[in-house]
Order: sequence, then C-alpha cells, then structure tokens
Amino acid sequence: LQKKLEKQAEEALSRIDEEEGKAPARQGTDWQFGTLSPSVHTDRGGMQVSVYPALEDLGGQVRETRFLDPLTAADAHRRAVARLILNRLGNTLERIDARLRHFRDSALLFAPVGQARVLLDDFLLASAANHFLGGPEQPPESLPRSAAEFDRVYDSGRSDFLPALEEADQQLHQVMQGYHRVMKQLKGKISLAMANSMADLKFQMEHLVYPGFLIATPPQWLACFPRYFEAADIRLEKMPREMGREREFLHTIEPLWSRYQQKAEQHRRQGVLDPELTLYRWMLEEFRVSFFAQQLGTVMPVSVKRIDKQWSQVR
Repeated sequence: LQKKLEKQAEEALSRIDEEEGKAPARQGTDWQFGTLSPSVHTDRGGMQVSVYPALEDLGGQVRETRFLDPLTAADAHRRAVARLILNRLGNTLERIDARLRHFRDSALLFAPVGQARVLLDDFLLASAANHFLGGPEQPPESLPRSAAEFDRVYDSGRSDFLPALEEADQQLHQVMQGYHRVMKQLKGKISLAMANSMADLKFQMEHLVYPGFLIATPPQWLACFPRYFEAADIRLEKMPREMGREREFLHTIEPLWSRYQQKAEQHRRQGVLDPELTLYRWMLEEFRVSFFAQQLGTVMPVSVKRIDKQWSQVR
C-alpha cells in the first residue's frame, strides 16, 4: 500500500508540472527565484496532493524544485541557501583553508576517507548553514523564501562568520584527531577472538566520519563525537579481557542497527526525512557509550527498552 501511494504521489507531482506547463527549473548562483511558496496544494484525479517548493544544492549553482515531504524540502532548501551564502561571500573565503589554523592538519587526518577539497566544501557548507540559518531543527518557516529575506539573513550573519569558522575549524580538528586515534588502533595484526569487535568499531567509525558528514550530522550530535571516540578508546583498552561482554554487545546492537539501516534506506527512496529516526540513530551511539564507558555519561538515559520505545515513534 505504501509503495502504491508513493507511486501515485510521484505521478501526481509529474502531472502537476505537465499540466501547469512548467518551464525548466530555474538555476542560479545567487537568489533569482522570486518568492517561493511554502507549499502548493492541488487535486489531481481525486487525490489531494501537497508539494513543497524548495531550492536544491547542485554544488555551485542551486535550482528550484519540489518535494513531496515538507521536512525533506526544508533540509534541501537549508543546504541550498547555505550554498548561495557561500557564493555571495565570494573572495572573502579565498584561500580560507590556509587561513584557518587547523584545517590543513584536519584534511591530512581525513585523507584516508576523502579529498581535502571535499572536506573543505562540506566544512564551509555546514558552517554557513549552522551560522546563518541555525541548526536543522529550526522550523522550516524560518528559512528565507524571497530575495529580501535572503538579503536579511546574509547581512545579519556575515560580520561574525569568520570567527564562527575559526571555532568550527577547532571543533573539526578535535573530531579528526579523535577519529584518527581510534582508527590507528584498528590497524595491524588482530587476534581472531577480537576480529568481530574490531570490525564493529571500524564500522562505527565509518558511519561517523565520511565524505559529507559535517552537513549531514546535526550540530548537537557532532559536539558529542569526542566523547564517542573516547568511549571507543576505553572499549579497545578493555576488549582483550572482556570478550564475553563484547559478544553480548554485538548480539544486541546488530538487530538495532539493522532495522535502522533498512528504514533509513526506505525513507531515502521515499524522499522522507523523519526526526524520530534521526534521534533513534544517535541513541545507538549513546548506547555504545553507556555499554562500554558509562563513566563518560550520556545525553539521555538509554537502554534497549528505551531504544525500542523510540523505534515505535519512527514513521
């Protein structure tokens, strides 16, 4: 039924564009999109369809588009507005990688994961989004939808953007040092008894730090990364003498992560963004801390029972 409804909605979206004789999507490097409506409601073939106009980042230019899910639209729009802000800042950001104290060192630590230019783009996009627009939890209506609103957002944040970049640069360096420290311990010869646990730790690290992780990770959770890496260090130190506990953990975490991964993929195909699934995902990181390094504390009380309760809130 879900797939049938998705297909009907997608077809309805296509028909709206056809019937309105929609011109090719406008693209640009600055705001040249007039005023975007928050939503458009229409009746097509007896089906009430709501679509959500937004801008979409193309990696330099942005384009006008429409989404079927309001939160997905807001997330795409936030990234695209951040891109337009970076474009407008222009020469202000020239050679910014050399001007930031820690960035080149962070890029070296990121090298096994991806290129320095990929990290820089991710860093600038996330920093602009967080500084000028607030975190992704901000209500969609707070995002600019006209040239005047865009100008206002740009003007209000540009004077202190460079200090914000310096702060973000320091945070990124701390994250990359923690990541590198853990990954270094996962290299070399591994005893067969510890192989599954080491593979799990590597899997965890790969899902924390990857190309695009800064814009994809909500700021409040990125701030927790140093604690996650410290918990991984503590786990590694205890691992040889606590293999029974390791087996218990692997048995527990596998189904919790597996259902998250399946649902995240389903949501990606459907073009859906669910804050409850995002919270569930980060609860799994907190669960790791709770299991292996309880002394570090967690953001919220976390247990399998609480994780299951959160799962029941997921779309």
